[in-house]
Amino acid sequence: MIGRSRIGRTLLGGWELGGILTAQSGFYNTPAVSPNPANTTTPARPDRLCKGNLTGGKQSIDEWHNIGCFASAAPAPYTFGSPARQVIEGPGLVNLDSIVDRTLSFTESKSPEFRAEFFNFTHTAHCNAPNMAETEPGAGTITSAQPARIIQFGLRVRF
Repeated sequence: MIGRSRIGRTLLGGWELGGILTAQSGFYNTPAVSPNPANTTTPARPDRLCKGNLTGGKQSIDEWHNIGCFASAAPAPYTFGSPARQVIEGPGLVNLDSIVDRTLSFTESKSPEFRAEFFNFTHTAHCNAPNMAETEPGAGTITSAQPARIIQFGLRVRF
C-alpha cells in the first residue's frame, strides 16, 4: 500500500540502512612483575606455576585470569620469569555499528541528506585488558572499558 501512495513513498521511501559487524577474540597479554629483577629494559615476567587462563564461564571483571598461577614474588635476580610472552587471552568483542541514511531530492541540483550513525548499536560492554602487574593489588582485574553507545546525526545539503 505504501508503494502506491505518493505520500507514503515520500515519507517512508528512500531510506538506506548499513552496518559493520566486528567479531574478534581477545588480544594476548604478558604478565609482569615490578621491580625488574633481570636488570633490563624489557618488562620482567613472574615465574609461571600453571596455565593461568580461566575458562569462559569463570572469567569476570574481578578475576579475568588465575593470579595464583604466577609467583607473587619476582624471579631470582638477573633472571627472567618462566612464562612466554602473551600467554593470557584478554576479553574479545562483538560489535555492531550501523547507519540510517535518507537523501531527498527537491530539485536536480538541491538535495539534503540526513544520516544517523550508531556506534556500538547493541550497547554491549567492551572491556579493556586486565591488569597484568602480578605483584600489585588488583592483578587480574579489569578496571576500564571502551565507550558505550555513541549516536551522531548529520545533515548535509548539496547545491
